[in-house]
Amino acid sequence: MEILNNLDLLSVGIAVASILILGFTAYFNNRQSITNRTLLYFCLTTSFWSVANYFSYKISVPEISFKIIRLVIFAAVWHSFFFYTFSSVFPREKIEISKKYKFIIFPLTVIISFLTLTPLVFRSIIEVSETGQILRIENGYGIILFASLIFFFVVPHSVISPAK
Repeated sequence: MEILNNLDLLSVGIAVASILILGFTAYFNNRQSITNRTLLYFCLTTSFWSVANYFSYKISVPEISFKIIRLVIFAAVWHSFFFYTFSSVFPREKIEISKKYKFIIFPLTVIISFLTLTPLVFRSIIEVSETGQILRIENGYGIILFASLIFFFVVPHSVISPAK
C-alpha cells in the first residue's frame, strides 16, 4: 500500500513540474506577451491548486485539512480567473485592459477569493472518517458567490473580457 502513496505523490509531482516548465518556457520565450504572462500565472495557480488539493486529502488531521481545503478553493478562484483571462487574450501580444475588467472582474475576484478563506463559504466540518479524512463540510451562503464566479469564468464568454 505504501508504494501506491508514493506513486500518488510522484504523479502529482510530475504533473506540477510539467505545468511549471510549460509556464516558464512560454514566459521566457517572450516576456512582453500578455498571452505568455497570463499562461505563466495560470500555470502557477494550477500548480498551487494541485499541491493544496493533494495535501487536503493526504493530511489526516481534520483541522489542518479543513484549512487546506479552504486554500484549495481560494486557489480555484484564481485558477479559473487566469483561465478566463488567458482564453480572452490568447493569442495576442498586447491588449488594453477594459474598465469592466479592471473595476468589476478583478476586484470581485479578489473579494471572493478572500471570502473562501472564511466561514462564509465553508462553515464547519460535519463528518470525519475513522482515519481522519473529512467526509462532509457544512457550506455557508458564500458558496453561492464562489460557484457563480467560477461558473462565469469557465463558461464560454463574450460579455466582459479583459481587452477593449
